[in-house]
Amino acid sequence: MKLLRQHVIAARGVLLASRADIAALSGVSLQTVSRFERGEETLKDSTLWQIQAALEHCGIEFLNSGKPGVRYHPDKDQRRMSRATEHAKAVE
Repeated sequence: MKLLRQHVIAARGVLLASRADIAALSGVSLQTVSRFERGEETLKDSTLWQIQAALEHCGIEFLNSGKPGVRYHPDKDQRRMSRATEHAKAVE
């Protein structure tokens, strides 16, 4: 599956994340994320992979059966799991 700008836009919407959030999570510059979403830049495969991996870490599954889409799996959201672990340690 090739990550498309529509995937990133949809994933941000589902996660209620800003472009800056995605840039920070993926280690890609905010400018690069912004230009990619606007369709102004074609990214290297390695950069696309960084963004995709960051979004998958947040529980996003990418769909590409003719139309790009995303699905959110809260049980796979590593951010939520780490917060739950931190909360459990704080309660102890």
